Amino acid sequence: MLVAGIVIGSGIFMQTGKIAAGLPSGGLILLAWILGGVLSTAGALCYAELGAMMPHSGGQYVFLREAFHPLFGFLYGWAGFLIIHSASIAAVGVGFATYFGAFFPEISPANRLLEADLGALGTWRLNAGQLTAVVLIAFLTFLNVLGVKVGAKVQTAFGIAKIGGAAGLAVAGFLIGKTRAPEILPLVPEGTNALLGAGFGMALVRVLWAYDGWNDSTFAAGEIRNPQRNLPLALLLGMAIVTAFYVGMNLFYLCAVPIADMAAIDPGDGRPGVQRIAHLAAERSLGPTGRGLVSAAVAVSTFGCVNGIILASARLYWAMARDGLFFRRIGATHERHRTPHVSLLWQGVISALLAVSGSYDQLTNGVVFVATIFYGLTVVGVIVLRRRNPEWPRPYRVPLYPWLPLLYAAGAAFIVVMNLRLERDLSLLCTAVVLAGVPLYFAWRGRAAEAS
Repeated sequence: MLVAGIVIGSGIFMQTGKIAAGLPSGGLILLAWILGGVLSTAGALCYAELGAMMPHSGGQYVFLREAFHPLFGFLYGWAGFLIIHSASIAAVGVGFATYFGAFFPEISPANRLLEADLGALGTWRLNAGQLTAVVLIAFLTFLNVLGVKVGAKVQTAFGIAKIGGAAGLAVAGFLIGKTRAPEILPLVPEGTNALLGAGFGMALVRVLWAYDGWNDSTFAAGEIRNPQRNLPLALLLGMAIVTAFYVGMNLFYLCAVPIADMAAIDPGDGRPGVQRIAHLAAERSLGPTGRGLVSAAVAVSTFGCVNGIILASARLYWAMARDGLFFRRIGATHERHRTPHVSLLWQGVISALLAVSGSYDQLTNGVVFVATIFYGLTVVGVIVLRRRNPEWPRPYRVPLYPWLPLLYAAGAAFIVVMNLRLERDLSLLCTAVVLAGVPLYFAWRGRAAEAS
């Protein structure tokens, strides 16, 4: 439930309309979601080997540190603190406000509050949905300070509710709703060959945002019972559930909504691609009742997803601080609840600031670009450690070695290149933020060496 709960957030309910705006083919839309699942599962299998071999809190930070150099582990944690995890929390929080706002329009992103011209930096806009995301982040951060068991119980309950509720609505739409044969063929419509590269590339970027988060369960490995067995099992079963769910939901969208309607201008933000695609599909299939039910289901889904990221990611910065490679105070543990409370609080502050700083698309595209770089490096680390430390115990070994790690690394490289091509300014800004951590690493490392 931690794996599925973190991964299934806002992406599956918000990205297909955006994908259809740049990729007007039902067959290619389904192919993008299937490839995204295959690629993410390949990465999860590689992480399963690393997690079973090094079942320590910190997850990917530990993997990169051991496979390459402590600098790589630090830069991943630094990027997670400022971009990957904090921006994910912010974006999914805005997704929660988008669907919960269907019941209370005054707290939705459509309710714009402020607008300011920042000159060369562009225009900053503040809406009620961003403030709703801030309130959600604060509430769930507080719950997770109370203890890992509290956060885990919330995660399990909302994980079951989100999958069961949304899947039930899709099945009801197929069986009793107004649906039709999906627009899957022709796979490549006439006149789209020139746009196929950019359209399909951006589709994969959006799809991988929806699949993002499968690695986060490794951050809490030190608090999982029998991690050598349960961590690989959780990753495998979790990704199987997610991939099946995503493909099924997209089939439902394609049966309920024509491609042209998916790609239409969204009145919510005035851009191509209907953002609340699940809302539209349920309304077309089941009427107003379906619209209300799917809005509730997505609100539950995004609520659980934000909780899962908050629960898992704070353990990363806590582990770094304990190694002397981050702000010392963040390594503190609550005396009563035994949780990384300072790490949780600072993560909440950064996430709240990001929630009010940018749009949903800017946040998600930045996350995918930076995260994919580090995911690819980590998977290559499987090969490095097999060659350098063959004697280390490996309770689980990735199948089809070395082809599966190489497949994922190649896919990650493709996504990074597409991001640089299609979102150049944002990608360069994110790169600068990550590289700014290099001098900080050497400063913290020097301080740690003096203290010892």
